[in-house]
Amino acid sequence: MNTTDDEGDVLELLRREAAQGRQHTGDLSWHDRSPSGKSLGERGWLEALIEELKVDGVCTYMRPVACNDEWPDCEAVLTSSGEHVAVEVSEVVRGASLAPAGRPEPWTQEEFIEAVQGRIAEKDAKGFHGELYGEYLLLLHTDELFLTAEWVTSALDRVTFELPHGNIDTAFLVLGYRRGRRAYFPLSLAS
Repeated sequence: MNTTDDEGDVLELLRREAAQGRQHTGDLSWHDRSPSGKSLGERGWLEALIEELKVDGVCTYMRPVACNDEWPDCEAVLTSSGEHVAVEVSEVVRGASLAPAGRPEPWTQEEFIEAVQGRIAEKDAKGFHGELYGEYLLLLHTDELFLTAEWVTSALDRVTFELPHGNIDTAFLVLGYRRGRRAYFPLSLAS
């Protein structure tokens, strides 16, 4: 395939995505929604988190892979012990923004915290698969336009999220790519 054919394929893919009208996110929205396409996007968010943690010198994960399975979405390896990490990846987005004619709207801090808590509770209900994994990591992501790093920092200040089942060990929220970085937030959890 020559360069012109590749450019045509990319342009066609972009046209199809734009026609879907999903306006809440531009980050990693190009992938298809098939299981393999979904896995590619989920692994992309995990890779993005790992890269940001590396930049800050606090990365404890390596070798991210997509599982192409129902649970977990991805796996990684703990750098300290070599144990495997089960990684669930989930998007925080307003339902109305997902509709074809949906438009992103600002969140209130209460709505945002409630949405994050809901996502955590939903993922915490999934069973931790015993000795297969040394850690269960929840990676929440969003690329909603109104969720800036400053706003999210303020919203998450002194918030601890409840774990109804106590299955999740670690959780992060990762924002879309802005100003050369992706902001990420370790979430405070209490079982």
